[in-house]
Amino acid sequence: TSKFKNLLKDKGKLIVSGILKEEAPQIESLYERGGLTLLKLENLNEWAAMVWEKRS
Repeated sequence: TSKFKNLLKDKGKLIVSGILKEEAPQIESLYERGGLTLLKLENLNEWAAMVWEKRS
């Protein structure tokens, strides 16, 4: 997404919500390979939300 590309260039946080819980591990792996650090993971019923920050 464009937000993901912009975050890789600049500093800031990216909030990803509306994720099915079973998809969270794949998204986590993808974003970590992209140079982001997971700050927070929230699970609500069958959904998840993640807050990411670019690693220095």
